[in-house]
Parts: sequence; C-alpha cells; structure tokens
Amino acid sequence: MGTEAANASHLGGFGATHSWAGMKDSPGILLVGNFPPPYGGVPSHLQSLGPFLARAGWRVHVLTPKYSSGPTRVVDGVTVWSHAPSSTPQQLRDLVFRCRDVVSHAPYLLKEPRRFLYLLHYAEQIARIVRDERIALISAYHILPAGLVSAWVSRQLSVPLVTSVFGEVWMDTTLFAQRRRETSLVLGTSDLMLSVSDHCANGLRRHGYPVEVSYYGVDLDRFSGAARADLNDRPGDAAAFPKPGEPVVLFVGRLEAEMGLGVLLDALPDLKARCPEAKVVVAGRQGGLTTRALAAAADDPSRVFVCRDASDEAISSLYALARVVAVPSTNERACLGLAVAEASASGRPVVVANAGGGREILAPGGGTLVPPQDSEALVEALLPYLGDEDLATDAGKIGRAFIERHFDAKQTNAAIAERFASLIR
Repeated sequence: MGTEAANASHLGGFGATHSWAGMKDSPGILLVGNFPPPYGGVPSHLQSLGPFLARAGWRVHVLTPKYSSGPTRVVDGVTVWSHAPSSTPQQLRDLVFRCRDVVSHAPYLLKEPRRFLYLLHYAEQIARIVRDERIALISAYHILPAGLVSAWVSRQLSVPLVTSVFGEVWMDTTLFAQRRRETSLVLGTSDLMLSVSDHCANGLRRHGYPVEVSYYGVDLDRFSGAARADLNDRPGDAAAFPKPGEPVVLFVGRLEAEMGLGVLLDALPDLKARCPEAKVVVAGRQGGLTTRALAAAADDPSRVFVCRDASDEAISSLYALARVVAVPSTNERACLGLAVAEASASGRPVVVANAGGGREILAPGGGTLVPPQDSEALVEALLPYLGDEDLATDAGKIGRAFIERHFDAKQTNAAIAERFASLIR
C-alpha cells in the first residue's frame, strides 16, 4: 500500500467515535505502558489519548512500569498508577495467583526467575486495578512485557485485550524466537492487535498473525512551529545558542546508536566544513551516545549543543528553532518515527533514513529520504535546506499540510477510541 493510500485509509469506518460522556455507567479502560516523563512514542501517545478518552466519558487509568513510591496521580482526567516494588511474600502470593501460567511458562521461570517474579507482580497489580476500578478493557503497549502480563490477566478475568505492536520482531529476532511461547500467548489472547505502521504490522503478518494498522497522530497545536518559549537551561555557550533564522540542524530522540545519532555525529566534520555557519542541536533522553555527543559539543561549543533529557516544552520550542530536522534511524526497529511527525507538524523539512516506518509518515516533498548509516548522504541531503531558507519553508509547509490531513491526533485518537468501544459494546 502506498504512503498516501495507507495514511488515508487508517480512519476508514471510524469517523465518529462513540462518546460515553454523561452516561451513568461509563466504561473503565486500563492503558498499560510508559506515561511521561520521559517522552517518546508510547508516552507521547498516552499523554494525548488518555485525556481524549477521559473527555469522551471513559474512566481512564494508566499503569506505567516505572518504579515509584509516590502516590497515584491524576493528570488531565487520567489516573496514573506507577508499578510499585514488591516484597518477597508478595511475590510468593503472586506466584500462587498466577499458578496456571507458571506451569505453561516454566522455561521462562527457570531461565530468568527474578524477572519472572517481577512479571507476576506486574500482572497482579494489573488484576487489582481491573477488579477495583471495574475495568472493561485493557490496552497494552508492546508485546513484551506489557502485553504478556496483560494477557495473563485478560485470560483469568475475561477482560478484552488490545495489544499495540512497536517492532519487537525487528528489534531482536533471536529474542522473538526465544520468547515465541510468550509472544504467541499475547497474540492469541488479544482481541485486537494494532501496529503503528504497515512496516511493523507486516513483520507479524509474515508469521501469520492478523494486525491492523492504527497510526498515532500529533498535537497540531503543540507542534505549530510558532511556539518559541525561552529555554531556561541552554547548554554550551549561551550567547552562541541558535537564534531564530539561523541554519540549525536538530536531532530529537534517545541518545542511542539505533536512533541514528552516531551517523549525525560522524557527519559533523563534513557538515561544518561545507556549511561553517550551521549549528547542530541534539535533544532527547540520555543514552549510550550521551558521552560522545557531549564530547562533540565540548570540542565546538559555539556550534554543537546537547540538551539532555529535554522537557516537553523545550522540544516543541527546538522544533520551531530548527531549519531542518535529521532522523537518521539506523535499523528496521523504528516503527514510525515520532520525530518525523513532530517536525513535519512544526513546518520543518525532515531528512529521514530509508529504514523502518519513517517513510510512511514523510510527506512527498516534505523532506528527503537517505540511505541508512550513510553520513555522507545525510550531509548532502541537509545542505540544500541549510543553504536555502525558502526551500526549507516550502518543504515545511508541505509537511504540515500532510500531517493536518492524515495525522491530526484528534482524528487518530477518535479512530482508536471507536475501535476500543467496538470491543465492549
């Protein structure tokens, strides 16, 4: 399916979502996945979808796997639970609670007993929320581990389960083979399997599993390209930090090799030699390449800047500051590419590696595809936008219009909500 057709079809049949607002017995839904901070594909999606469902009358709960001793919090009508550590007696009770699945997953238990006990407690916490909050539907994000523990609870308590795929098949095929029993349980238990892209859906379709594509949208107000809030913590030489109108290359993502940061860092010498006025800003959650990125900034503090663990507000401001955004992901694990959507929504052209699902969200004329892991090709694609602000502006307008038509979060959230509603009507 072509990009235009794929993006146009994902809303088919889901134009008008059911609203439970005002109804006495509004349904409860539990979303099992990371809630921000930090930000990323799943957290950003849940931050958008959760309040949307709450406004439509759902009772929305999120269980985030981050350990926290703090109290449950309510954010925009969404009750956010943190996965709490458990004591040994609790883990033993959980073992009994999940006894049937302990037997069926004995290989997992024998190979990784501590992790398996962690998963048992994770499942018990999901079960408690389902029972206490009268949850009518569980939606899990990632097959492992969220989908697995949610499948255990779904099987025992007869609650419908939706599982969303983010590329585990591509991430590590060896792990997929080792966890085939667990993966098959999730896929066989789920009432609906969703994928954020055709790319990742096809990975499971090749194994015989039916998966529907459900693109995640972007908040068009947040990423308007107009917000230029002051960055209070400007890294490096504050006086040299990029100003509006300067030729700025922006990278947004985890500071990891798979996100393509290494490709951009490899490109720095050539980029600076061919466009001396260019500045490069790296922003995102710290990772394995943080030290290398900081070293590049220390070597050239007036042209390279690293914003570690940048806030939500800072990210939208940095998109507005950029002239072009680089998304040089290195492998097929990338299901879609949140940065591609956000940059396009901000009216910025995007240079995207032709790997994974990023090409599905790149507007024709809104940027450039380059071969993955090719720093020379990356520089060649960035230079035209850096040298011609009008070219960058025109490409950005095309990208923004494309996102407005196909990836407006209001539309994509409505489509997902209608899918959820159809399972509990």
